Amino acid sequence: MSKSYYVYNNEAIASLVLEKTLRLLNDIEISRFLLILPILLEDRIIVKLRTSNFSNFEELLRKHPTLFANFNDRYLDLLPISINSLTLLKEMGVLMTSKNRIFYNSNYQQLSQSASSNRLESIAGQLENFVSLTAGYETNTLYKILKIRL
Repeated sequence: MSKSYYVYNNEAIASLVLEKTLRLLNDIEISRFLLILPILLEDRIIVKLRTSNFSNFEELLRKHPTLFANFNDRYLDLLPISINSLTLLKEMGVLMTSKNRIFYNSNYQQLSQSASSNRLESIAGQLENFVSLTAGYETNTLYKILKIRL
């Protein structure tokens, strides 16, 4: 990936997206947490979520396969940013980890309250849609249908 990809998808935007998602969910498996950025930092996916209705996540994949054609590469490219953001959020007290789960610290002052951008607002506007589309799937099923190879 190019340097501009990492400038556009940096730990700052990633941490804000992850904090907003975790605040919505309260807790999540670490392996599922790692799927958030490769999906939500893809602007074309956010546009499709905003402009179309899907009954489930597989319908999105079936109707727009080009959005997920390089998903494994995107997942691997964003893995360090996901881990760095997780570490930052943990050190800031936004979240706690236990075994294979991440928990939102409800006592934490909302991180993204004072930080905003058009891109962050666009992504945040689709968080509930994203969560509802993926809610009916086990994490290992999502990894299979997204064809992630570790």
